[in-house]
This record gives sequence, C-alpha cells and structure tokens, in this order.
Amino acid sequence: MLIRCVKADSAVQGEAWLSVGQIYLVLGLYVMPKGLMYRLITSELGDPALHSASFFEIVSGKLSRRWGVQIDDDGRSAVIEPMAWLENGFWDKYFDGDNASVAIFSSEVKFLGDEEDYIIR
Repeated sequence: MLIRCVKADSAVQGEAWLSVGQIYLVLGLYVMPKGLMYRLITSELGDPALHSASFFEIVSGKLSRRWGVQIDDDGRSAVIEPMAWLENGFWDKYFDGDNASVAIFSSEVKFLGDEEDYIIR
C-alpha cells in the first residue's frame, strides 16, 4: 500500500518529518477510536512511526499478503500489519534493539516494498 502526503503540520508531534508530495510505503494500519493511523518510515533514521491518515491520500490500495489483523479485547481498535510484528512484545524488542526483531522488521519492510515495486530509501 502506498500513500502520498498531501499536508503536514509541524505543530503536530512527528508530522514535521513528513514531506508534502512524498510517497510513503504503508507498513501497517492502526484503526483506533481517534482515527486511522499509518505506520511509516519517514525519517532518515529508518525507525517506523505512526502518522494520522488525515495527512495522506491513497496512491495504491493494494493490501500485503503478509498482513494479519489483531483486534483489541474491547473491539474498539485493530492493527493490520505483517504477522511477524503482531507477536506479543515485538515492538518493545524492536525498539530495544533486539537483533532478531530488527532483522525481522527489515525483512518484512523489504517484502512490503517489493510487493509495490517501492524502493526503500
């Protein structure tokens, strides 16, 4: 799935890293009571972050065949992203620098990019 940034608001935390007109590879979808969020890589550091869908338009709505869904117990939110990332504790391990989690993340990002013929920068 690919999206294009149509607006950015430097007053919103994290949104200053967005570039209007830039196309981003969607790594995951987060459906929450406050709205839809996309997991993207938007900085040169290469770390993923969540960004409000209100800043984007869809360029390619193709869903990855590697994605799975996890719905919270209360049924109010859902996460759609690669199955390997849905494992309990994955993101904590990734951000703690766990080598195996970082390798899994990189492998899945490459797969998602390949599905869309998107070159990861």
